Amino acid sequence: MAWDTTKVAGNLIQSADWNAQVTAIKKVTAGTFYWSCSGVNFKPNDTTDEAVFDDGVLALNSANGWVTAPVFLPHGAVVTACVVYGDLTGVNAWRLRRINISSQALSDLAGANVNTEDTTITNATIDNSVYGYYIDIAAIVNTDLIYGVRITYTL
Repeated sequence: MAWDTTKVAGNLIQSADWNAQVTAIKKVTAGTFYWSCSGVNFKPNDTTDEAVFDDGVLALNSANGWVTAPVFLPHGAVVTACVVYGDLTGVNAWRLRRINISSQALSDLAGANVNTEDTTITNATIDNSVYGYYIDIAAIVNTDLIYGVRITYTL
């Protein structure tokens, strides 16, 4: 008995139609994409610091706080840029980091001052089988505001 290669698993789809559908799916899933989050995704790392959220913006009641936000990107995505937006009084640098989920070893993918986009990404390909990803910002004071994050990536 020979397989009929013009049909797919009982769906009676002709091969030309099937190829057109696969091509259309590839067009939808390939290209440049964006992941973003607002300030409400950040949390203080010190339990004594109080996070205040107003309309999606983070304000931290702290003299010298440190905040983090998880990042969830698709496996295999290639990060091309990252920026954190806010209104900060000091020189506050953000870092996009990855942490090995079995050894807790850390490495930085990108970093810059708030409101500055970094396009020089190290270890740019997302590997969710080995790493978790997050953004952190140090030296937050009680007059600083974190608006949000935008990560640009390709598939």
